[in-house]
Amino acid sequence: MAKTAVSVVFGDYEFTSEDIREASVVEEFDPMAITLPISTCDLLLYTEDADFSIMNPFRKFLNFRKKQPLSIYEIINGKKELIGLYFLDAWENTSTTLVELRCVDQIGLLDMLPYDGGIWLTPISVSELIGQFSVDTGIQFQIDPDIENEQITGWIPICTYREALQQICFAIGAYALTPRQAGFIKIARLASEHGVVTQGIRSGIAKTGQLRVWQRRWRPAQWELTREAYRFDASQIGIGSPITQRPFVSGIEVTAHNYSLGDEEKDLFDGVLPVGTHKIVFSEPMHSLNVSGGTIDESGANHAFVTVAVEGNVSLTGKVYVVSKNLFSKYISGNGNDDKESIPTIKDATLVNNANAAEVAKRIFDYYQIRLEKRMKLFAPEAAVGDEVFIAVESDQEIRGYIERMEVNLAGGFIAETVVSGDVLILSRDRYAGVCATGQSNVLQYRFRSGIDNQ
Repeated sequence: MAKTAVSVVFGDYEFTSEDIREASVVEEFDPMAITLPISTCDLLLYTEDADFSIMNPFRKFLNFRKKQPLSIYEIINGKKELIGLYFLDAWENTSTTLVELRCVDQIGLLDMLPYDGGIWLTPISVSELIGQFSVDTGIQFQIDPDIENEQITGWIPICTYREALQQICFAIGAYALTPRQAGFIKIARLASEHGVVTQGIRSGIAKTGQLRVWQRRWRPAQWELTREAYRFDASQIGIGSPITQRPFVSGIEVTAHNYSLGDEEKDLFDGVLPVGTHKIVFSEPMHSLNVSGGTIDESGANHAFVTVAVEGNVSLTGKVYVVSKNLFSKYISGNGNDDKESIPTIKDATLVNNANAAEVAKRIFDYYQIRLEKRMKLFAPEAAVGDEVFIAVESDQEIRGYIERMEVNLAGGFIAETVVSGDVLILSRDRYAGVCATGQSNVLQYRFRSGIDNQ
């Protein structure tokens, strides 16, 4: 049995297992970015150090505040493993010696940061757009090279950076992953309907034309390019590991948004403003702004900063963007769209347009057809959120899927309540076709063929 301990590093101060009464993390990811879950960490720390007392006006950590970083480690048989980078969300002294910390991951931090949005009629690459996020927020991103040059068009309204990142990932079929990453948000795609890409940024000299803004962030010297899936039998997954079935989904409907410059002019603001600079936000994207009674210092599709030199009436007008909407759908063959209760609709994905909506609808439809959910207990170092797994079940069958959620007790043996979504792995006998490679056997082979066996 492995010997485990937990460590929390806050600036130059480290709490060890002797100080940590409770420590747990809830790690999640959504492989389709339908949502962008926030992973959390809860800590209960024992300390007699007056620096951690709220009542001490001279304490060293007087500047305890939201967004301060903490690094969480698990020590397994003497080896220190990073669990993740978290940020302080709430803090209180539950007694004179106990401090309770509630923390969130980088996605939770993005949810605290407002984003002014924008509109892109000319395509912008994923690396350029997320690179700007990194500059704006100071958060580190690593983007899989297979998607760094994917092109984005459309509109993002004023929102949080978390909401904006969800829009981007959803439109390109990527996920955002923070658990067990070395202090960054990983942006990548599923390798298949049952696996996760673990490939990262290539080391060395950038390709011709490759943007380097986001590469100024921390980068590992080398990422592993492949990662084998994990296999678990009944002896490894704990007692009482139920299999449930997720709700039936017979189709998916996605609204595509297509934007173009319009000529209709609208009043955006008309009123008295005092001397100073004022931010005026719009309810829809606008262009060709005009102001009287002030000057426009900076503007975007969703806002304008207007400076007033002399108090008086200010009038701001602009022209609208025209948006045309089209419905794209995917249904189970022969089912049509009769069963509306089992057909999710996605109406607010404003980076989905006529060019990518059909692919988006198919991708989300295929994901909803993965209906099995396996809950089990795992020793957490054996696998992590996002990993592909094979789980032995009854009748010599296996579930093949990926880990979507882990609730890990860091201070209690590093055991994780784990949720896996997947399908039964069906083995098909296929006769060998084609020319044999040198030394290759042409005996019957077992192969998983999702295209045939999971219809």
